[in-house]
Amino acid sequence: MMSTGTAQDSRPLHSAGGIVLATFLGGPFGGSVALAINYSRLGSPGASRASWLVGLIASAAYFFAITRIPNSVLDSIPNLVFIAPQLLAMFLIANWLQGRLITDHQQNGGQLCSGWKSCGIGLLCLPVSLAVLAGVVLLALAGLGTHYQSGNDEIFYSGEATEEDAARLAAVLRQSGYFGGDGVSVVLSETAGRHTVQFVVQDGAWNDPEVNNGIRVIARDIISGGFSDPLIVEFCDDTLAVRNTMTVTAADAQPQDF
Repeated sequence: MMSTGTAQDSRPLHSAGGIVLATFLGGPFGGSVALAINYSRLGSPGASRASWLVGLIASAAYFFAITRIPNSVLDSIPNLVFIAPQLLAMFLIANWLQGRLITDHQQNGGQLCSGWKSCGIGLLCLPVSLAVLAGVVLLALAGLGTHYQSGNDEIFYSGEATEEDAARLAAVLRQSGYFGGDGVSVVLSETAGRHTVQFVVQDGAWNDPEVNNGIRVIARDIISGGFSDPLIVEFCDDTLAVRNTMTVTAADAQPQDF
């Protein structure tokens, strides 16, 4: 059991239930901050700082894991499936780390914070949790390359591909009718003069012959627009996981396995 040191004060502590409330409103970071406050009041500043840090890391890891789940799957999962494990885990962690300390505090005449104060901690931590989420999303987008906007549509380009290439690709996709609707995403990369174009498609569309044939026609237009022949085409879900790949040439409309 971690020592409470000699600087313990008599201020009230957040109960395990209060820590769960802070987690419910402020995410893992909110619960970690409530733990950190308890450690600080129990005279363990090192453990308090560690709780803050672990809370930030846990929040980032949680949000990153969520972003790796396709939207089609996310839409079918009730929110309770994501919330309940967080709350249960924080309740168990709070009891494991601080259960005895909180009990000793009460036996020595100490008080517990009201649930409202625990809720306040969660609400105060909510902007930080949202900022962590935004940071995770921005880092994920940065990993796709440089962003090029074309109306409602967007292209991310990387490697040897340039902004001029992205603009040229956007022009081809507008002419083909692929661009110009509600907004779609395409990823362009170039390595050693060979281009790869990734199309983000709906769940299962990568196995739809009609979709494959349509993209194949567009791919030949892209080649005609000055991109490499052969052209590598990848079908991706909305997490950019590659689901299907084909190689298209200007001379042969039929895809080849890659």
